[in-house]
Amino acid sequence: WSAPSDACYSFETTGSDFDTVLGLHEPCTGELIECDDDGSEHPTSKITRRLSEGRELLLVLDGYYSESYGDYSFSISSEPVVTYVPDGDLGEATGSELVTGSTEDAADDFDPSCGDTGASDLAYLWTPPHSGCYQIDTIGSDFDTVLSVYSYTEEGSCDEVDELGCDDDGGADYTSVVNLYATAGETVMLIVDGYESGRDGDFEINIGLCSDP
Repeated sequence: WSAPSDACYSFETTGSDFDTVLGLHEPCTGELIECDDDGSEHPTSKITRRLSEGRELLLVLDGYYSESYGDYSFSISSEPVVTYVPDGDLGEATGSELVTGSTEDAADDFDPSCGDTGASDLAYLWTPPHSGCYQIDTIGSDFDTVLSVYSYTEEGSCDEVDELGCDDDGGADYTSVVNLYATAGETVMLIVDGYESGRDGDFEINIGLCSDP
């Protein structure tokens, strides 16, 4: 099998009537790339993997036990690679008012776990200059902010980004504070959001070391 385009592909045996095992192998050498037993509805298998256009695979459908055999169903589906385009890059900067601006008229791209939905938001990349605990906050903003921090990969992935931290009202006047234990050089994405639809306005982002790590 050859991938028709650069995308995230799901290979699955959902609907089979026995305990399947699914393997992705190199087509020439047979070397195993990835294997799954019960990743789909038990006892069937599912593997999701990003592949470049033209990537060839040897797909192997097997049974888990010697007596595992029967009627099988096999499908391949694809989804676009999950990518995010940030609104700015703060580099390794720390200090007060690293970014000031307004979320008015911005898009609603994120739904943080500690806020409601529908508010406009802006995304900024930031790379910790040293490993340790950092306080990231929106203190000084003039509306009810939600601040969240997500993992980030420039090349995109097949999964939604991981939320590393989220805060609604940890700062004064409905502003937000996130204490993040960060690793030097590992870029994260900072999202300035409003608590709910209609909550937007002027904001600032401040980054410093945690006062009580």
